[in-house]
Amino acid sequence: MFTWDDVWTTQSGEFFSRDRYYVPCMAETALAMPGVIAFYGILTWYFDQAIEKNRGVAQPWYFPIMPTYWFPFLASKTIMNDVDAKPSTGKDLTTAEIERNAILKAEGTKDKFVDGVRALGLSKTYKSLSGEGDNEALNNAFFEVKSGQLLGVMGHNGAGKSTMINALCGLIGKNKGTARMLGFNIDENLRSIRKRMGVVSQFDVLWDELTGTEHMILFNTLKRVEMENFDEFVQQRLEDVGLRDSGNLMVGKYSGGMRRRISLALSTMGNPSIILMDEPTTGMDPVSRRHAWSLI
Repeated sequence: MFTWDDVWTTQSGEFFSRDRYYVPCMAETALAMPGVIAFYGILTWYFDQAIEKNRGVAQPWYFPIMPTYWFPFLASKTIMNDVDAKPSTGKDLTTAEIERNAILKAEGTKDKFVDGVRALGLSKTYKSLSGEGDNEALNNAFFEVKSGQLLGVMGHNGAGKSTMINALCGLIGKNKGTARMLGFNIDENLRSIRKRMGVVSQFDVLWDELTGTEHMILFNTLKRVEMENFDEFVQQRLEDVGLRDSGNLMVGKYSGGMRRRISLALSTMGNPSIILMDEPTTGMDPVSRRHAWSLI
């Protein structure tokens, strides 16, 4: 029978192999557990931030001593160090060159606040192991989308559309350039940007065992947003994408088009200021596509 004396009782002795063993008492184990939990918790937090595969764009290894990590408002305003800031000249400038000149001119002013998205020479090259046959997916992209505007990017497969979206939301690292979003830059304030961003990724991030409504609740919890009349909001969003009657159905039973529709609804959770969508209407029938367009 267990007694309180057993809490302080240790066990020691020898195995048949003459190897000694020692079993600490329950009190000693209980006292050691908070330290062990804290130690491995700190290791988990550090490597989650520092290993690129865990979170897309990783923090530098010395990020715990960076003031901007703890206080994002201290981030530097000068982020054009590796961007070609020389305006294009000539009479017959292309639309892209005119857009680039306008953005560079805006960057030259004292007020660099951007209430939408401003890409500044974003570039991404996928390098091969041999160093030959590198794939340049994104080359010196300049564009600006202000609050309340929509921008559609068209191009063939492999043109760099998904690469651009992934670089903006921090899923992959860029080689050159940067971007300003909602008054922050993606190099030093990505955490602040993500709190106000929604994303429809190229591949749905869904769990087959959860219903559409449960996904809405889960994503709202992850964003830590408290909303009034949340149940009404969920039903309205499901109706906006034509899934009100399927909200309590497990996502594993959804068709491909239905999965894209619930992903579109999930991107609006938390009332984000920016939503990045990668082929949001893929697999939808014409009626569902019209629902999606109306919501967008």
